[in-house]
Amino acid sequence: MSQAAQSYAVQSDDARLRARRETVLAFGAAWDGGDVETLLRLMSDSPVYKGSTGPGPGTHFSGRDDVRAAFTRMVGGNKPSAEPKPAPVMHLFDEHALVYWTLNFTDKDGKVQAVPGVDVLHFAPDGRITMKDAYRKAFG
Repeated sequence: MSQAAQSYAVQSDDARLRARRETVLAFGAAWDGGDVETLLRLMSDSPVYKGSTGPGPGTHFSGRDDVRAAFTRMVGGNKPSAEPKPAPVMHLFDEHALVYWTLNFTDKDGKVQAVPGVDVLHFAPDGRITMKDAYRKAFG
């Protein structure tokens, strides 16, 4: 490969990773704000959500309707928190991202709780998320 072709490939990869980073940031903001429609716009037409809750070691949701219902149950009532939280830490590579995050929420006693977790995201060639596989700490 010529030096010019190598330079173009690196620039293309950089642009693709920057775009994926922006998608991850937008997805996180929509999650925190309970914006289910934005979450779905950032996902492919055939999304998969592997949730961290459920009767087994999590629950698997497939397709827009199933994922919409799951997201609505999980975050539909979320309101952006005034509490500061750390920025997500992202590791982007090829068609995947590993994202460490913190979700702040107010518990039934009015106390703000911070729950750390990690998502494994898979991307379609168009840059939308095809799968969100979530892992988080749980309360005992």
